[in-house]
Amino acid sequence: MISICVSVQHPNEPALAKAAGADGAVVVGASGVREACELCGLPIVAVRPAACLPGAADLPLVPRGTPPSLILLGAPVPTAEDRRSMEGIKAFRLRIIEVLEGLAEWAAAEEHRICVSSRVDSFFEGALELTEVLRAVGSDWLLYALNTFDAEECGDGLSGATDICGDMLGHVVAEDRAGNSRVAPGQGQIPFDRLFEQLRLLGYEGAVEVAAVPDAWEGAIAHLKRAMS
Repeated sequence: MISICVSVQHPNEPALAKAAGADGAVVVGASGVREACELCGLPIVAVRPAACLPGAADLPLVPRGTPPSLILLGAPVPTAEDRRSMEGIKAFRLRIIEVLEGLAEWAAAEEHRICVSSRVDSFFEGALELTEVLRAVGSDWLLYALNTFDAEECGDGLSGATDICGDMLGHVVAEDRAGNSRVAPGQGQIPFDRLFEQLRLLGYEGAVEVAAVPDAWEGAIAHLKRAMS
């Protein structure tokens, strides 16, 4: 069953998230947040380190086999030097593959799945480029995290992105689009009912994370739950 979650960064936020109707939480960094989730009974569905695509040594220490078993990472943004030539782009891509191979080895040993997301301002703008690299690494422990705003902005669209991901889809971030701006679900034009139709066709049973500030959680969660029903 698909759950609706929010990202929590401070110890006071898990209780706010539960009151707003969240089914779970993505824990972002700060100490004390995990304990606050446990105290108010809000399940932790994933953790998100601050860095984009770090090495295994930089990942949070989560005991093997304990929840959450999902770690969310963002794709890195190449520097101006990397973009200066085709050789620079190729070298940057190879470095990413090397990091992913190391992460895949770590993930298999520690029994944690790793989801990597693409963004329109990162090296992997759309789902196709990143999923091709993830498939090239060839690890069942590496999955794709879909962001709805970026799927629309890069031209994949919701149905195109979910078709490309297929069984590699491990996490969804629901972020609405108003023109070229990122807004909370329900404040833009993205048809989230179609998103949930696509997810059901895939047999997806993971989390859909609300991309919004705490003040907007209640309305965004309600909007997504209506779209899902």
